[in-house]
Amino acid sequence: MSYTINQVAKMLGITTATIRYYDKEGLLPNLERRESGYRIFYDYEIETLKFIQIFKRAGMQIQEIKQYINLFMEGEITLEDRQKMLLTQKENLVKRRQEIEESMKELDSIIEFNQSALTSDAEKQLRDSARELIKRKEEEKNEISD
Repeated sequence: MSYTINQVAKMLGITTATIRYYDKEGLLPNLERRESGYRIFYDYEIETLKFIQIFKRAGMQIQEIKQYINLFMEGEITLEDRQKMLLTQKENLVKRRQEIEESMKELDSIIEFNQSALTSDAEKQLRDSARELIKRKEEEKNEISD
């Protein structure tokens, strides 16, 4: 069964512009076209687009995805290279997850500080102190200029 670009976009929840971009970048190497120039999608292209979505969510760049697809097109001889690419990407995701977890801890500390400031009026006291300091500086500056 064949599908139009609009049908595929709806099926996968992506835009037709995204699909055209992937095609332009060479990520759909076997994509056929009608005489009118319209793209014809079969189940193979839909599966390829699903893999592209997985790779994008995993943080792979378009050129890396293209390299993977090109290796895939070369056949089983490239299986080891493809596996290395996938393992490298997984390592990158693990590192990114650790960075995100650290950022979450830091944000939690800031949120906790802000919450205690909200309940203790510390923020108001800090603003009042800053205003008082600015006022004194202005008064000192005026005394010097007089």
